[in-house]
Amino acid sequence: MASRRKDTPAPLFDEIVFSPDREMVPGSRRVVSFDQQDEEDYLKAIEEVASLKVQLRRRDHDHGAWAELDLTASGINPLRHAPDPALLAERWNAARPILLPGLFADIPTEIGDEGLALGARLTEPDGLKRWLESQRGLLPAEFGLLSRGHSDDPRCIEKRAFKHTGETAPWLMSTRLSDSPDDASVRLRVSFGREVEDDASSDQEAHLTVTRLAESLLPGALRIDLDRELLGKVNDLTEGETYLTQHIGYWNAPNGGALMHHDAFDEPDNGGQRGVVYTQLAGTTAWLALSIEDLADRLVDYCEFLDQGGAEWVRKAIWPDRRDFERAMARTHNRRAFLKELALPGCGKFAGLVNLGPDFTSFLADAGHAFFLRAGDSLLMPSHGLDRCLMHSVFCASDTPTYAISAALRTRSTVLDATAG
Repeated sequence: MASRRKDTPAPLFDEIVFSPDREMVPGSRRVVSFDQQDEEDYLKAIEEVASLKVQLRRRDHDHGAWAELDLTASGINPLRHAPDPALLAERWNAARPILLPGLFADIPTEIGDEGLALGARLTEPDGLKRWLESQRGLLPAEFGLLSRGHSDDPRCIEKRAFKHTGETAPWLMSTRLSDSPDDASVRLRVSFGREVEDDASSDQEAHLTVTRLAESLLPGALRIDLDRELLGKVNDLTEGETYLTQHIGYWNAPNGGALMHHDAFDEPDNGGQRGVVYTQLAGTTAWLALSIEDLADRLVDYCEFLDQGGAEWVRKAIWPDRRDFERAMARTHNRRAFLKELALPGCGKFAGLVNLGPDFTSFLADAGHAFFLRAGDSLLMPSHGLDRCLMHSVFCASDTPTYAISAALRTRSTVLDATAG
């Protein structure tokens, strides 16, 4: 991809925006990074077509600035035609992001407002308990009395467990997204059993139980779960009957968001988690999303750039000892080991580079892996195991907290349905 050089043979804007090896996320407008130190012609070209410009900051670190481009005048309108089903299937199988812009544009704004109000309550003393007690009339009779739950998560704010008429042990837990005192981002998980150990449970009855709990409580969850267009798309992609479970409410706030990670487990497709559906219900978030294979390719490109002397300060910041950098480069030559490293929390030995801003963040944006989610937009994030999954990184792109719902996508077991009937 293009670097910020003064001697490029073609205008820098055209070189980046219309690069033949640029990734195209169907349904998204093109996004480029920029800096006020960039050449004047480049900044002017951006200004003429920018529909949105955002300065990115996450967990007290600057990640540069992005501009979303409206290229309608150039004949490029990503919203003009729905993506071809064959293309969506190809992207699903390759674990690349599938954007569904405006799928939930008809959801009343009151749902987003209700979600934002809930997020504000979660940080209050006993906020989760008091909110759950106020919602008691909405809960099905199968969910009994509340008790305080225990969590080893150091970012846990509050955990509340329900008694249940069945064997499921459902709970809700509010947590902060980071340790930064200037990051007000929180999330609310709806799950069951043991944290971590049961995150990848194949207990469908338990999953369906916590689905009913989330649909009763999280603003917008029931509307998303029952959407026929969404379910039709994911059923076609998974070639099965799917459902959403283990919902998480997200409130990404300014200076907040998520580092690069995946939501996959080391499990087969059959009976395992097939992906995640993320729906923005209030505010705007900025995303980097690409398959783990594509991330590996981009890292190879960037590390070769560093090896040739480019951005020497970046190399020294991440790998002060040149020998450590060479060992990291050697890891990229073994594809299987490289992918295994990237699947580790924080991307393993490449964590410093992958989450570095603004340099690598800008590099991925200019390669076409960046887009914005607005209220009503939904994103499908495929998972086919640790070596074929979607990697993603999130930033708050609004001046105030946002609200969204993320839910795991699973294929319904016909065996359980038959015995239940």
